[in-house]
Amino acid sequence: MKEKLIINTNLLRKESEFRTKSCILEKAVAVSHSEFENLKRHPLRDNRLIAENVDMMYCDRDDKYHCLLIYDEEQGNGLLIESEGADYARYAQYIPKAEKLVEKHLQLDINSVLLNIETSKEPLFTGIVNTEKDPLNVRKSPSTEAEIIGRLDKGSTVTVYSETDGWCEIEYNGGIGYVSKEYISCSIGGFAKPVIYLYPEKKQDISVKVKFKDGNFTCTYPEYNNGWNVTAYPDGKIINKADNDEYSYLYWEGEGKIDYDFSSGFVVKKEDTVKFLKEKLSYMGLTPKEYNEFIVYWLPIMQKNEYNLISFQTDNYEESAKLEISPKPDSMLRVFMAFKEVTSDTIINEQKIEPFKRNGFTVIEWGGTEVN
Repeated sequence: MKEKLIINTNLLRKESEFRTKSCILEKAVAVSHSEFENLKRHPLRDNRLIAENVDMMYCDRDDKYHCLLIYDEEQGNGLLIESEGADYARYAQYIPKAEKLVEKHLQLDINSVLLNIETSKEPLFTGIVNTEKDPLNVRKSPSTEAEIIGRLDKGSTVTVYSETDGWCEIEYNGGIGYVSKEYISCSIGGFAKPVIYLYPEKKQDISVKVKFKDGNFTCTYPEYNNGWNVTAYPDGKIINKADNDEYSYLYWEGEGKIDYDFSSGFVVKKEDTVKFLKEKLSYMGLTPKEYNEFIVYWLPIMQKNEYNLISFQTDNYEESAKLEISPKPDSMLRVFMAFKEVTSDTIINEQKIEPFKRNGFTVIEWGGTEVN
C-alpha cells in the first residue's frame, strides 16, 4: 500500500474566514535540528537568536510584519517570528518546508532579494581526530546507519559546532558532517574538563568566576550564569544557588590561546599511564577521590597513544584562565596536564614537581588537553 502524505500543521476549529497578513522576511537563519526542536517546544522562552535580531522585527505603518525565519537545516521546517521587541517568539507561525520557500525565492530573483541567509553556528572548539589506525567516517546525519560522505585521517583537525548523543557536528567540505565523539579530542587551545572542588572550613557561601585572557566557555555544569554562586561544605558538597541542586564539583570546558610548555616533562609508556598518574597526582596533592576521577576521564584518551609526553602547565595556564574566588581561599592547587603523542626515543628534561599543602579554605582544580 502506498504510504500516505503526512503534513505537520495546526487545524483551527470552525474558522469562519481565513485572514492573513503580509509578512516581510528580513532574515533567515538555519539551525541544527535539536536547536529548532527546542525552540518549537518552548517558543515563550528567551532565545539568543531572537535577542540578537530583535531590532529587525516590527510591524510597520502599512500593518506589515517584518519577520525573522528560523528553520531546521535538517528537515527544512521553520518558525516565522515577529517578537515585538521581546527576546522570545511573541508572534509566530510554523511554516512546513520553509527552507524550500527561501530557496525558491532566491532562485526566482537572486539579484533583487534583500534577504540575509546565514548559518547561526559558531564553532564550539577545534578538535583532532584520534582514531587508532583506520580513518574516521564522516556521515550525513548523526547515526551509524547514515550515509558516509567522507573520511578523515588520524590527526586531522576539525571545527566542531555541537555535540549531542555521542556525535560531533563538524564542518566538512564547506558543509556539515557528523563524526563519532569518541574519536575527537580537543586540540591546541582547548581546556578539557577542568573541575573545581571547594573545601571551606565550615559551611560557606562562595562565588567562583573564570576569567579568560583570550578565550571563552564551550560548556559549563552547572550553568555558569556570569559566575557560580554556591554554598559549599567542608566535605566538598556544593549546593548551586541558581537551581538548588547538589554537585560534587564545578565543571567547565573552554577554548583560548595558550602556548603549552614542553621544555620539560615525562615520556610515559601506554601501559605505565595509571601508575604514573597515581604517583604524580598524589605527590602534587590530589586525594584518591580527586586523582581517580582525573584518571577515569583521561586514561581512555591517553592510552590511544603508545607513548605520551606529559607536562603539567602552571603559569601559562593560570594566565590564560584565572580563577576569581570570593572569599579568597587560603590555599589553591590548579593541576593542568598537557600531553601529546611521541615516540619511545623522545628525550626530555624531567619536570620538577612541588608538593602542595592544604591549609584552611582549600580549592582544588584539575583539567588537561591533548596537543597535536
